[in-house]
Order: sequence, then structure tokens, then C-alpha cells
Amino acid sequence: PADRRYPVSRFSGPVVGPSQTRGLTMQFLQSTVRRVLAIGAVCLMQLSPAVANEEGRISFQLNGTAGVKDACRFNFIFRNGVSEPVTDLVLELVVFNDEDLVDRFVLVKSGSLPKGKTRVRQFDFADLDCARVSKLLVNEVKVCKGGNLDPETCLSRLEVKGSKSIRLLK
Repeated sequence: PADRRYPVSRFSGPVVGPSQTRGLTMQFLQSTVRRVLAIGAVCLMQLSPAVANEEGRISFQLNGTAGVKDACRFNFIFRNGVSEPVTDLVLELVVFNDEDLVDRFVLVKSGSLPKGKTRVRQFDFADLDCARVSKLLVNEVKVCKGGNLDPETCLSRLEVKGSKSIRLLK
């Protein structure tokens, strides 16, 4: 005969009493907590590189241009957001005209950038009408020195921003 203290359920497993249910509930809760913690740890590991990348960037911004004599003066802002000083940074830029044709290749040098330092540099590009420049492309990082930095690493950490009228691409 069936045990009358506990009603028979449709569940195919063994019938358990109240004291056994508490143990199963605790096991279920512990298992669930472990799963939630594991998922949280995975999420944190995925977020950590993104947070590090935000702080580990070298930013290069075109702040504006101005026509001077027979040249176009470019104002660039360099900012070192990496965890070590940049002792030398040289970028090769490609200047595109308003017909989207390559006008010229130029090199710009930041000078030394201590950790967290922002520096403004001006460069005059001779025989260039600012109004005809449509975009600049960072074609290559020619030189990047400092700590464990090399041109490839700097290019991967380089963040660019153009002005209102001239796009800056990487």
C-alpha cells in the first residue's frame, strides 16, 4: 500500500518528505547561486578588456584648419591614454582633396607624450587650400616608441576624430 502521509504525485521520481525537501531546496539554491556567480565572472572578464581599452588609447584629433599665406595650417591634438610614456610618435597621413583624390602624403610628429599628457601641434602644409581638403587618413604609424610600444601596438590603440568639415580616418 502507498504511504498515506505523503500524497503520490505525477512526478516520476521518489516521493520526498518536508525535511528532505529543505535539503533539495538548499542544493538547488546553492547550485543556482554558483551558476549566477559563474555567469557574472564571465561577464566581468569580457568587460575588463573594454574598460582597459578605453583607458589604453592614444587619441589623435583634428581640431581645425586655417589658411595661412600659401599653406593650410592643421591643428592636431594628441593625447596619451596608455599606461606608459610615448617618447616618439610619427604618423603618416594621406590628404584627400574635395574630389576624393589623394593630394599628398605627409608625416606628423607628436613629440614626447608623458602618460596622461595632451599636446597640441600645428603643421603647415604648403601649397594647399584648406577648403579643398575632404579627409585625412592615418595610413601608417611610422614610429612609436616608449616602454613596450611599437608601431603596430600604437596603431591598434590609436583613436582618431576629425573636425566638422574634414573627416579623419584610420
